[in-house]
Amino acid sequence: MNEIKDISPKEHDADKVKSIIKKLCAVKPMKSAEVAELLGKREDYIKRKFLGPMIGSKELKYLHPEMVNHPEQAYLTRKKE
Repeated sequence: MNEIKDISPKEHDADKVKSIIKKLCAVKPMKSAEVAELLGKREDYIKRKFLGPMIGSKELKYLHPEMVNHPEQAYLTRKKE
């Protein structure tokens, strides 16, 4: 994905980062650590700034919604309904 190569570690365009996260999570369920590593950012930052709010706005969903703190928790892009 070329967009990941083009993103800088200091990227501040939240919409750009969200778009990349949605594309990544549409390909396969992604753990927060995987997303953070691909974007070159800390996992706690990615969870707080992007993944949590994107779950709240229903842009993403949990792989294991019955157990939010599941050790193998991952994120999926919601299909357009």
